[in-house]
Amino acid sequence: MKKPIMIIIAAIAAAAIGIAAYFWAAPDPAKQYYYSTGDAFVTNVLNSDRLIKTAVVLGISQDVGDDLNEKNAVLRDCILYVLRNQSEEQYQQGDLQQTLSNAIVERLNEIFPQEEGDAPLFVKAYFSDFVMQ
Repeated sequence: MKKPIMIIIAAIAAAAIGIAAYFWAAPDPAKQYYYSTGDAFVTNVLNSDRLIKTAVVLGISQDVGDDLNEKNAVLRDCILYVLRNQSEEQYQQGDLQQTLSNAIVERLNEIFPQEEGDAPLFVKAYFSDFVMQ
């Protein structure tokens, strides 16, 4: 008689632990939207005769693509500013794309700040093309 009761108690305890783990687990990552900045960027490399060409797609935290279309010139200017202020040595580093992505996102979030407590609008910059000549 005690054995079936112990099995039932163990099953209830296991179910309770499973339910608790489910609710205390990390929340699902926030949905990310994407915004294409349009044509590829072609710009000079700082203090060099070389050029870079890259296409950038922005990862954003909100579905505000239509609003960004109106501000595309400002977005492109900010991205060009970051791209053009990198030296040839910086462009030859192994972690270049991550470094550029971070710099672009930081610059854009400075230009387009969100309300207090809101997540930053720009999350990541993705490069679909990247050439230095």
